[in-house]
Amino acid sequence: LVKELVAKASNSANRDAQIGSTLFDLLVPVEMEPFLGGTSEMVIELERATAGLPWEVLDTSSDALSGGDPRPWAIRSKLLRKLRTKDFRAQVSDANADGSILVIGEPMVDEQVYPPLPGARAEAIAVATRLTGGPAGVDAARVRALTSGNDDARNIINALFERPYRIVHVAGHGAPGADGGVVLSGGTYLGAAEVKAMRIVPELVFLNCCHLAAFDAKTVLAPYDRAEFAATIAEALIEVGVRCVIAAGWAVEDKPAELFATTFYDALLSGSRFIDAVAAARTAAWRSGEGGNTW
Repeated sequence: LVKELVAKASNSANRDAQIGSTLFDLLVPVEMEPFLGGTSEMVIELERATAGLPWEVLDTSSDALSGGDPRPWAIRSKLLRKLRTKDFRAQVSDANADGSILVIGEPMVDEQVYPPLPGARAEAIAVATRLTGGPAGVDAARVRALTSGNDDARNIINALFERPYRIVHVAGHGAPGADGGVVLSGGTYLGAAEVKAMRIVPELVFLNCCHLAAFDAKTVLAPYDRAEFAATIAEALIEVGVRCVIAAGWAVEDKPAELFATTFYDALLSGSRFIDAVAAARTAAWRSGEGGNTW
């Protein structure tokens, strides 16, 4: 029942906040509600069976637990996930503090199948600009940006193995399945297998494959469980050694998604902890006034 609710709701902007309260009541035991509703910082440890559930969208409808705070539960609690898995790379070579950053926006795809994603490209351009701007920005030479909209699979894969990256940020179309991932040209994908082949594994991968433009009136793409897709690809990345993964598990609006990304990197550049950077990004997207569950 929960999976059915999530699969349908994750493919639209879903401005109905009731889904969060319904899932909270279905998934959180009554005995645990006082603790979960009132915490200010929380990391939940999940296994494969529970990672596909959208824990972030859960929300308690109890004013007593929220203290009258209108913010969703995941924002109030600075909710983060930690994956528990038995399958992982035993020895990981991490990029050092001087590692580069790869930003990819709207890779070239088959336009007969996949509609344009101007929001994904705008997000990637904004991220690259933010990373290199201001006193806390990194050297522009360390940021490799593929944001022209004309980068085919060869260009992207060559760039991926061009240098050691500490961060990889990708915004584009996604495709579920065992060999799925970010859709590239020629019916190919950028997924966990390609990251696994990297000798130096990124510490952070930010993957946004859920822009709403992917499901406009012209497309023939079938809806899919986006929360499950995000969890599956995040698990695969973590198993090959990526320490932190941000993956959109819900259909997102373009502007709030861009605001989420730029706020997140602003916080990281200022020295914030990962949990605080995510919380700041969610708060900014939630306060943007666009509605929905992009945050």
